[in-house]
Amino acid sequence: MEYLPLILPAITLLISAATCVIILRQAHMLHTLRLLLEQTQAGVRTENETTRAAMRTGETNDVERLAGLRGALDVAAEQIRTALSRDQGELRLALADGQAKASALLEFKLRELREGNEAKLATFTRR
Repeated sequence: MEYLPLILPAITLLISAATCVIILRQAHMLHTLRLLLEQTQAGVRTENETTRAAMRTGETNDVERLAGLRGALDVAAEQIRTALSRDQGELRLALADGQAKASALLEFKLRELREGNEAKLATFTRR
């Protein structure tokens, strides 16, 4: 029973640490994806300006090129959405796993405490 006040904060700390690691990993991935998206958007903006200038000079082929770039951006955005969805699923699984492990550890420790107390009580009642 004397270990219970130590076990619960340790488990809470373990869960908090695991959660922090997962959140930091997710934040890093989101930051990387955000940078990639910003780079892609900057590239698309540059291409749009070039396309407009070419259209003004009568180059109609650039209109088709712009459509291709938009398709590539849609594909990149879909890939980003897919990656985020996958990462969120992994995060959910990791959190569920951490909670299950913490719950099992707590259950094990409580069982140990109960069995120890029962043994002490049995010894005491035999006297």
